Amino acid sequence: VRRQNPALQQLRDLHFHHADKDAVIAYSKRSGSNTVLVVANLDAHHTQEATVSLDMPQLGLEWHESVPVHDQLTGETYYWGRADYVRLGPGGAHVLTVGREPGSPRGGEGTQRPPGEHSGVLRPSTPQIGGSPTI
Repeated sequence: VRRQNPALQQLRDLHFHHADKDAVIAYSKRSGSNTVLVVANLDAHHTQEATVSLDMPQLGLEWHESVPVHDQLTGETYYWGRADYVRLGPGGAHVLTVGREPGSPRGGEGTQRPPGEHSGVLRPSTPQIGGSPTI
């Protein structure tokens, strides 16, 4: 994961995001167009649920945007926005690369979710993962 993401190869540009549960930590790193968001459960014994509030400008995004995030650990892709629900097993984590759909302008129409997709809402088939999976 580190080799594929220039943002993880540097010690600078670390930014923490708010999680409403102390046992969950969220931070991002950016390098050029590569942005990685990490959300981790610091509790090695219990599943934790939290809402993560993202500082969208720190991710290179507008406050209103919803963008695809690709989990480097599971291969799943979700649409995340300003506030997202996560449910992580003991010691679990998301390592998410943040991006726009190819050819999407910043803050333009291309940043809209597909019909029926909602940021921060879980589908029953993926109760351990936050965000909305793409079809």
